[in-house]
Amino acid sequence: MASFRGAVIDRAIKVIVFLSNPRNTTAGRWVEFRAVVDTGATVSGITHNVASRLNLTPGRDREVETAGPPILTPEYLVRIALVIGRRPEFQNQPAETNWLTRTISSIQIHTDRRNSRDMLLGMDFLQHCHLSVFGDTFILSN
Repeated sequence: MASFRGAVIDRAIKVIVFLSNPRNTTAGRWVEFRAVVDTGATVSGITHNVASRLNLTPGRDREVETAGPPILTPEYLVRIALVIGRRPEFQNQPAETNWLTRTISSIQIHTDRRNSRDMLLGMDFLQHCHLSVFGDTFILSN
């Protein structure tokens, strides 16, 4: 079982993810972004900047439950690759054996300058891996 160990910083689990547009028929163009893991989020979310850089087309609006009132937000199809194990040399497309990759339906979220993240990884993606937190250390494994 491959695993990745990282530090919990300011009570947040921050990881690097690679995203691509699954509807792009040319060779997969993976772009590196910063993500925050949120085990309390049912769905993952991307910022408008991510959708723009990947040339993603919004689908239907989706109603999302929040801590406040429900909101309507655009939904996007996005391919996510998260490193599990030793990070291989990046050559435009992650090697499937070292990466956890999934195509999910993601919602648009607002930019959060405080956390400086491009994406929020919710349980729709995290259900495909194992996450353990011990004090100020986290371990992701597949």
